[in-house]
Amino acid sequence: MNTITLVQRINYIKFNLRYTDISEVINIIQTGNMVLYDKESGRYILLQRAIEFIRSLNTHDEQQKWKARLLPAVAYNGVFSEVEESHIMQY
Repeated sequence: MNTITLVQRINYIKFNLRYTDISEVINIIQTGNMVLYDKESGRYILLQRAIEFIRSLNTHDEQQKWKARLLPAVAYNGVFSEVEESHIMQY
């Protein structure tokens, strides 16, 4: 089993880290079946719907803003206490 770090948001590098198997992340990517929370609006949204919304936006800047606001991130190269090179616990 290859354990990796799943981060709630790309800029959340010190909290809400989750450790999971790569097969679970692949399943999430394939199905879009992950519930996300948008703190700014106070709403929950499925990953699949968030991706559809982001793809429908007209400009790259808008897409980048919403990606950072909604989408999770994965650190495939290991288990981290914080998502930063010096905080890797297991490679």
